[in-house]
Amino acid sequence: MSPPSNAVLMSAPGDTAYTVADAPSRLPLLRNGPAILKDPLAFLNSLPQYGDFVRVRVGGWEAYVACDPTLVLALLRNEAVFDKGGVMIEKIADFIGNGLPACPYAEHRRRRRAMQPAFDRGHLREYADVMSRHIDRATRGWHDEETVLPYRAAFDITSGVAAETLFGSTLDARTVAELQRSIGHLVQLGYRQLLTPAVLRKLPTPHNRRYAKAKAYLWTTVHRILDDHRTGRTPSSSLLSRIATSPDGSGGGEGLSHDEAFDEVLGVLPASVETTADAVAWAMLELARHPGIQEHLTAECRDVLGDRPANGDDLPRLPLAGRVVNEVLRLYAPAWMLTRETHGDIVIGGRTVPAGTNVFYSPYLLHRRADLFTSPDTFHPDRWLDPATPRRPGEGYIPFGAGARQCIGNDYGLTEATLAVATIASRWRLELPSPTVSLRPSPQLTLVPPQVGVRVRAVR
Repeated sequence: MSPPSNAVLMSAPGDTAYTVADAPSRLPLLRNGPAILKDPLAFLNSLPQYGDFVRVRVGGWEAYVACDPTLVLALLRNEAVFDKGGVMIEKIADFIGNGLPACPYAEHRRRRRAMQPAFDRGHLREYADVMSRHIDRATRGWHDEETVLPYRAAFDITSGVAAETLFGSTLDARTVAELQRSIGHLVQLGYRQLLTPAVLRKLPTPHNRRYAKAKAYLWTTVHRILDDHRTGRTPSSSLLSRIATSPDGSGGGEGLSHDEAFDEVLGVLPASVETTADAVAWAMLELARHPGIQEHLTAECRDVLGDRPANGDDLPRLPLAGRVVNEVLRLYAPAWMLTRETHGDIVIGGRTVPAGTNVFYSPYLLHRRADLFTSPDTFHPDRWLDPATPRRPGEGYIPFGAGARQCIGNDYGLTEATLAVATIASRWRLELPSPTVSLRPSPQLTLVPPQVGVRVRAVR
C-alpha cells in the first residue's frame, strides 16, 4: 500500500532506510504489557536488537520507540511533525501545567524567547552564588561518620536552592518545607498516576488523595507568590520576577500572561529540584561504590577548594567533577523516557505511522547501547577524556534532549550538580554499608535512586 500523499518520509543519512519491527510477545491479548510492568528498563534495553523503530503494544494500545540516535535526533529537530504529547507529557502536564516542558509546537517559540533571558550567563552567576551557599550550609551540617540518605540530602540542597533562586529570599521556612513536601509527593506518586486508568485515579484512595493535596498546595502557593511579585509586594531579582516581567520576544513588548507565567514557574520548580537531586544522589552512591575514583576526585577538589564550598568560578578547574556529573547523566539520565505525538502521517522504513501515534525516545536506552558506549553499564568518568565517546545528540548522548526544545535549564542543572559533587568530595569520604549493595534505579517520572535502605556513611 502506498503511503498517504501528505505523509512525511523519514530516512537515515545516505538514504538508508531505518529498520522497523514489532517487539515480540507470546501473549496475544496482553502483548508487551507484562514485560513492561515486570522490568521496564530491561524491556527498553532489549528493543534495539529488533530494529531502529520498534512498535510496542499493550492490549489494543500501541506506540513506537525510536532506538537509533540519528532517528531520535531527527525526531527532536522536527517538532512540527513530532509535537509534544503522548501519555508521559499528558501526565507531566497534569501537575506542571502547559509550560515549556509540555506546551505544543505552536506556542513553544514565543514562550522560549520569553523565558531565555532568565537563564542567561549573567543571571547564572547569581544563581551559582545561591547554590554555593546552600550546598555549603547543608554539607557542613553533616557529622563525622553520620549515615546519610543520598536522595534526601540532595533533595534538601536542590529544593532550598530552587526556593531562593525562583522566589528570592521572601519565603518563610514553613512554606519552603511544604513546597518541598508537595514536590516530593508529586514526583513519587506521578508515575503511579501515569499507570493508573483514569477512572481509578478519581477514587478517594490514600495515594490519590495525597497526590491531589500536594498538587492543590503547589498550585495555590505558586499563584499567591506570582501575584505578590506582579503587584510589587515582594520585589526581587529572582528567576520568578524575571519570568513574570520578561517580554515574549515578538517585538510587541508584551510579556507572558499571568497564566503563562504560572505554567512556566510550575514547570521550572519540580524540574530544578527533582532532576538535579537525582543526579547528585546518584553521584554520591557511585563515588561511594568506587573509592579509587572518589580518592582522585577528593584530591582534585581539595587542591582547588581546601575546605570552602565550590563556586561558579571554580568549575573550569574541576574537570574530574564535571566528568563525574556527565557520567552520572549518561547512566541515570533523570528524564529516562519521554514522548512525542505524530502531528501528521509519517513513513519510516516503509511503514506508515498514522497521525496521533505516541512515539517514545529514551536517553536510558541510547546511553546504554554497547555499540555507542564501551562497557555501557560501567561507571567510568574518564571515558569522557576519549574524543571518540559520544557527546552530541546525533551520536547518542541526550541527557537534556536536543533541538529547539532542549532543556532550557541544562546549564543551571549542570552547574548545581557539579558544585554539589565537588563540595561534598572536598569535605567527606562516602562509604557504602556493603560493596555488593544493589544500586538498581527505580523508573518513576524520573530515574530515581534507591530511596529506602541504601545509605552512605560520611567520613570527614
